[in-house]
Amino acid sequence: MVSIYEWALSYLNERNVDSPEFELKQLKMANSVQNHNTEKDFISKVKRRGNGEPLQYILGEWEFMSLPFICRRNVLIPRPDTEILVETALEMLDDKPAKVLDLCCGSGCIGISIAHYNKNVHVVCADISDHALKLTKENAELNNTADKIKIVKQDIFQDKFNDKFNMIISNPPYIKQEEISQLQKEVADFEPHLALDGGSDGLEFYKTICKNYYGNLIQNGALLFEIGINMEKDVIHICSGNGYRDIRVINDYNGINRVVTAKK
Repeated sequence: MVSIYEWALSYLNERNVDSPEFELKQLKMANSVQNHNTEKDFISKVKRRGNGEPLQYILGEWEFMSLPFICRRNVLIPRPDTEILVETALEMLDDKPAKVLDLCCGSGCIGISIAHYNKNVHVVCADISDHALKLTKENAELNNTADKIKIVKQDIFQDKFNDKFNMIISNPPYIKQEEISQLQKEVADFEPHLALDGGSDGLEFYKTICKNYYGNLIQNGALLFEIGINMEKDVIHICSGNGYRDIRVINDYNGINRVVTAKK
């Protein structure tokens, strides 16, 4: 007789799930921690994963920068690729007192991580999505940074800030509109298109942030972006065209150009 684990492994393999052994271990651990020890609950989770639902949504929590973050449908999942953006920000801030603006904050993983690891910063997390803002609030409380985080609803294409910041940081939507449907099922079918859609050329948010938020940086203030693959030349051009200087490109741990930094 086939064990439930053998069935689950075969089920996920047939559906081309990456790293099925690792994912089954995570699902099994979650079931145990949540006191859902029944086979029925485990089978339900395995079938959700086999249908393409991201593991992070099924588990309800995922680690980013060695911190726990609640994950929920309608909000982008924190990814390891983004950790280099946070690490770069922390290095540039160097533990000094600073005001940081996290635009398109999503789950809050960027701003909250900065607030956790730099005790001298205050962070404004801004997003247009009510789902994202609610989750950012929960994640700030989970990571004991709520007293250092201000959460603001913001349409970057229309709304303005009066405040000045030492740093503006963003992992904005940067997928070309026509390419979203071609993404892997986990992303295209389950993650919010609002957090993916960067317009026809994938650059709409970079153009708008560079132009509209220049005045919100103090002199010598820093602008940091996560970028998609092969976007560095376009984003450098956008930054320089809007008056930014000292523009740098930083690779992630896979050697991919992942972060662009610039100074006012």
